[in-house]
Amino acid sequence: MKGENDEYSNQSYATINIKDMIAVNSIRIIDSVEGMFITMPSFRKGDEYVSICSPITKEFGNLLKEIILEAYQEKMREYIMKRPEDLEKEKEESVNEPE
Repeated sequence: MKGENDEYSNQSYATINIKDMIAVNSIRIIDSVEGMFITMPSFRKGDEYVSICSPITKEFGNLLKEIILEAYQEKMREYIMKRPEDLEKEKEESVNEPE
């Protein structure tokens, strides 16, 4: 999937739950020419993006990135290992789920 910017691709979203007390949604996972990275939730205000939340320390930011990217890569491995007929079945089930 192509991202908003030509230098980015494979954009996905993650949600983390911290100690079952708070959830952080809309963490972007981006694969760029410089490698994979995450961006924390933000909103656009004029020409700038304003962070909604962000790690306080560099150490926690690095830990968060490591945890999210490892979980993303594990999910991608699971997806790749599925048989085509299983993927088709999942697709049909999700279409038929009641809202």
